Amino acid sequence: MAGGQSLLEYAALTALRRKQIKTTVATVVGAILLLSDLILKVPEAIQKLVAQGPDWVSDPRVWTGVVIVGITGLVIWLIWKKPDPEEIQDQLAAVTSPKSQFAMTENEKQQFQQGVIVFRGEAILNFGSSGDPSIVFVFWLFNGCPFSIYLKKALSGHAKFGNDLLSGIPELVNEPQDVSARDRYKFTIRHWISQASARSIIDMINGGGRADFHFHELTMTVASHEPGLENIERRFDLPTLSNVHSNKWGILWE
Repeated sequence: MAGGQSLLEYAALTALRRKQIKTTVATVVGAILLLSDLILKVPEAIQKLVAQGPDWVSDPRVWTGVVIVGITGLVIWLIWKKPDPEEIQDQLAAVTSPKSQFAMTENEKQQFQQGVIVFRGEAILNFGSSGDPSIVFVFWLFNGCPFSIYLKKALSGHAKFGNDLLSGIPELVNEPQDVSARDRYKFTIRHWISQASARSIIDMINGGGRADFHFHELTMTVASHEPGLENIERRFDLPTLSNVHSNKWGILWE
């Protein structure tokens, strides 16, 4: 948003501009209708006066040009005049009213749903002899929203390997960080698992079959610190990671 305006100020100015355009259209239509009515009802005395005046007075092209220039100037002035500060404040109050805020919230939720996408993912298996086994999932997201977002630290649920839920606790390694509009962000999830789950994964991989990690049972949340959006958040879905196309884990594009 240009000029450092907040999202709410931008919305208020946009609403005012739309109101100005609607008012302009109505004014121009009304002026044309009024002018047509006056032309049809011009008193006979005025018609005679015009007829006795200079030639240019009775030339229809002159009056057509005057009308066009006048209406064009009116349109430009109505559309581009600077809004009054009181109008901006009134519109800003309307935007932040409970009813408008609800409508705005639904719109921003839709942008969350469509704008934040994961375009790359990897899985790293840490099944060494020392320490508890774990799987590190690395993802790259793109923020296509017109505002900054961040991933909330808290996770719930579990990832799945095939049809089996992974035991243990998943955790977001990164600390919450704002991701600017049109920017990319790399984040890491470490999923601790049991020795039994690790053996099951190794057996599946060694068997040469297809193996997938699913995340629809794992809940992540994306939110924003932008003014007016602090209370808006949504579930953030992660794509399936598979080894179907190579020996490396990557996103399964279905």
